[in-house]
Amino acid sequence: MLRYSGFLSLVLAALMVVAPTVKAVEVYVNQNQLVCQPAPFIVNGTTLVPLRAIFEALGAQVGWDEETRTVTAFKNDRAIVLSIGSRTGYVNNQPVALAEPARIEEGRTFVPLRFVSESLGADVKWVPETRQVIVTSQEVSQVYPGEPGEDNPTAVVIGPEEIRFE
Repeated sequence: MLRYSGFLSLVLAALMVVAPTVKAVEVYVNQNQLVCQPAPFIVNGTTLVPLRAIFEALGAQVGWDEETRTVTAFKNDRAIVLSIGSRTGYVNNQPVALAEPARIEEGRTFVPLRFVSESLGADVKWVPETRQVIVTSQEVSQVYPGEPGEDNPTAVVIGPEEIRFE
């Protein structure tokens, strides 16, 4: 038995030396690397990133409702709603099927990168050779300073499926 466990240890050690390491996913938004902790990761072909990092990099305002575990983001005339664990996201009240839901990992909320980026008007390209995601956004976020009013719309969240601008 001792001889067998010694052989097994030797084989495992050899595999650890030879086994290739998987390169982390790198995300670039408008040619700037998105540096965030914890790092982005891939689940079933979907890249998930920390929510605040991607929303802010794309110029969106983001909110979190702890009670409903719902993320709400706004940019210009777009509103996005994601609930933790749900395979349905909403863009301007319209349901969109998600391959992977938003989730909480290491105490942080992660969201599907392609869904968020494309919903905010950005283009997304996956480069498999380098494990990079390239996000390009030509849109400039419009910030509405001051008080809400006719010239200054404010998003009103009615529920996870209904948002309107006033």
